Amino acid sequence: MKQLIQSLKTGASEIAEVPAPQLTKDHILIETRTSLISAGTERMLVEFGKANLTDLCFDHFSVIFHQTVLLPISGHTGFG
Repeated sequence: MKQLIQSLKTGASEIAEVPAPQLTKDHILIETRTSLISAGTERMLVEFGKANLTDLCFDHFSVIFHQTVLLPISGHTGFG
């Protein structure tokens, strides 16, 4: 089967031939006939891979603030 592989550091993409997933008990395997790649999502992942920790914290400050300050105050963990 074919799989799109993308380097988060360089943004380079390639289509590689990889083994199909093994079917296990209580699981199903779905055949995909057509797939679409969203350039916006791929670009976002490359930018995320290139960013340093300071940039990530600055870009996602509201999420970090919500998870670390507001949720504990309200008694919620924010997970599960």
